[in-house]
Amino acid sequence: MSYANLSDISAEMLLNQLYPDLMNEWKVRFKGTFYRNYSDDAMSVDADAREVTLARDGFLKLLPAGLISEEGELREGAFSDNYRKLNERIELLREQFLPMDSFVFRQSLHIERQLSEALAEKELFVLKQWFGIEWTKLKDPMVQELALMLPYLKDKRGNIYFVRDLLQCLLGQEVRLHCGVWSESDTSRRHLPRLRYEIIRDGMDSGTYLQESEKLAPAADFIREWMLPLEAHCEIVYKSFQPTEGTAILGYNSLLAK
Repeated sequence: MSYANLSDISAEMLLNQLYPDLMNEWKVRFKGTFYRNYSDDAMSVDADAREVTLARDGFLKLLPAGLISEEGELREGAFSDNYRKLNERIELLREQFLPMDSFVFRQSLHIERQLSEALAEKELFVLKQWFGIEWTKLKDPMVQELALMLPYLKDKRGNIYFVRDLLQCLLGQEVRLHCGVWSESDTSRRHLPRLRYEIIRDGMDSGTYLQESEKLAPAADFIREWMLPLEAHCEIVYKSFQPTEGTAILGYNSLLAK
């Protein structure tokens, strides 16, 4: 399963998610696109000071080079002194453009927020019109998350290994997939594919097992209906290999060593 590279996330999306109430308070310093070769878009974020440093070009980059330094300036006199004076001049200009750079970035934050809201509305529209799912009527939080993924799973639905990885991400537990055959009449002449997803969670007693299984049931039903092959007989269950401390009897799914 491939994962998105978090370093590719724009600063607007990151700050809108982490600090949605600070949209109009950020002070922004642009360090230049040179840093994008080896750093994130948001190089540093100080929420207390309301400051963010970005690997982007600001208004200073739009100025002609001749307005910042004279031609051959670094070749005349002591290079170190000229270089220091040039950097001081550039930093002073960056401070002068700071209000404008910050204003433009705040506008970008507002645009990102509007796009995110529009995308969310589009997802709910697609779910209702295409899949027949009224998202606002879904009560289970995990089912709500799974439903929002449906429009993006065109090439993943029916992929049994993707479902295993998806369960691992949602639950934060190891999930093992066992494939076999299933038949009501206990014969191999007429059978269905059998999929068994075992969520490994050691140390559960019978009460915890029943409670967690009940909590998982709505999401398991949703996955069976929307993400797995129709003809497959599927089980999504918890599995524990280590009994809880002090347990004197075999648990609900204990294994005996051979």
